[in-house]
Amino acid sequence: MTSTKRAIPGAIACGAVLSLAGACGSDTDGDGGATLSIVGDQAHALDSGDNVELTVSYTEDDDPLEGEVEFSIEGDAHGASLVDQVVQTDAVGEASTTLVGDNEEAASFQVEASAPDAASVTWNISIEEPIGPGDPNGTYRVESSLDLVPGLEGDVGSILQVVVEFGDEPGEALIRYFIYLAEELSDALPGGIEIPIPDEIDPELLGPFLSQILEEHAGDFYNDVAELGSQFSQISQDFGLVTELEISVDGDSGTGDHALTGVQLRHDGEVDEHTMADMELEDEVDAVDVDIEFDEEEGTIELEIHGLPASYGQMLLVAFEEAILPQLDSEASTLAEFGEEQLDGACETLATELVELLTDEGEDPHEDLESMIESGCDLLVAQGFQLLENQIRDFGDDEADIVLSLEGEGVAQDTLGDGNTDTITGSWEGAFEVGGNVVITLDSDDTSFEADRE
Repeated sequence: MTSTKRAIPGAIACGAVLSLAGACGSDTDGDGGATLSIVGDQAHALDSGDNVELTVSYTEDDDPLEGEVEFSIEGDAHGASLVDQVVQTDAVGEASTTLVGDNEEAASFQVEASAPDAASVTWNISIEEPIGPGDPNGTYRVESSLDLVPGLEGDVGSILQVVVEFGDEPGEALIRYFIYLAEELSDALPGGIEIPIPDEIDPELLGPFLSQILEEHAGDFYNDVAELGSQFSQISQDFGLVTELEISVDGDSGTGDHALTGVQLRHDGEVDEHTMADMELEDEVDAVDVDIEFDEEEGTIELEIHGLPASYGQMLLVAFEEAILPQLDSEASTLAEFGEEQLDGACETLATELVELLTDEGEDPHEDLESMIESGCDLLVAQGFQLLENQIRDFGDDEADIVLSLEGEGVAQDTLGDGNTDTITGSWEGAFEVGGNVVITLDSDDTSFEADRE
């Protein structure tokens, strides 16, 4: 993380480290007339593990210069390092590197920047002694953030992806969902209805046009669908799980108990937390065993792969019913009710407009195309959102046997200095599996967790 902590006035910090480097750099011209200037603070006091970006401006008579800037550490940094030692200036004459504060003990040193024909400049750096991991044994409240969108797979993943796309291009997403209903879910529709999809229906081509028609003839529906997609996108890209983790290690290994206790729905800068009891899922809070590896020297904790079974579909419905639908201009309390109150009388208009778009001038329209589009529109409104609700609910019912498989690695810290681990921060890898089939994969780059001792 980039640090902004305890910026120290340059003159004060300079005096503190004169014994280290003899003198402090200044923003004065070198013999060649070029100037190298520090952008931002000249001194930084960091906690161990913090990073800070160091930037200089390379100019002559206030005009940016093109060239290479060399960065170097002066003094004993005790393991802290620079990401780049030689950096080419950009279009405005600036060059930057990052100081990584992975020090092994407390350190005070300087970073020097130099460039041709300019006096060098220096930053004064102090880094606190690293915090040890402490004793990790105990119970923790764990808050995890999972980005579900990059790893969506399979039928359930396709449905959730379409809802996310409602927020970007409602027309295209609605067409894709209609095609999905017609091709994949005909058995679930009333009376075994089958709807043929003409080859002329291209979501990418027709999507923007449908969006335009929706805005003109069904503005409320268009705005509500777009907002529904936007809100769900926010929640699904920062889906929060709340768990309780009990750690019991002896030496470098041990076991733990991990239990799901709730969810956090994050959207529009707010966090709505719902316990398992709130969602009527209190019967699904049994803890599962997890093997744990602890490296005291490195301060790392590894949680071996384990599964957390639960009705995750019910949790997603809570997201819609408690966090998303109340934000819309709608009286609906469920997705099914949302569909029922939308698009009254607009399907005929939409069908006429689409047929005109698909038919070349002077040609007869595709046989029965208008009636098929109108029927499909009615079906989408009447059954689509009900079916969407059913499919999401089934994502984790008792018969589906859904499990969230996780393995994680984190860094333990004794921030209070009392000999006990206070916090563990890290990331997860894993997948949501339904009946043994992966529907969402989770990568460490798309997840994070923070565990705080209770």
